[in-house]
Amino acid sequence: MLALTAPPATARPDLAPTGNRDPVEQAAVEGALAAARPETLVRTDVPQPDGSVRLYAAWTDGGGPLADHMDRVALARGLDV
Repeated sequence: MLALTAPPATARPDLAPTGNRDPVEQAAVEGALAAARPETLVRTDVPQPDGSVRLYAAWTDGGGPLADHMDRVALARGLDV
């Protein structure tokens, strides 16, 4: 019977389990952002093992200036304080 004494040369150590969910969550958020149109606010809710939910919110390309413009208009009209 053949037994491995070391990982194969093609093994990807960066894919080894670490218990750190952050890289997977970031990949999910980046995928959601990549799939959305420009100037879109994307909200991604990621359920956690303890039952809580981690919320990620980010703008796609061009969203920052759009958000700034919306804030200025809302402040000028007294809608945002």
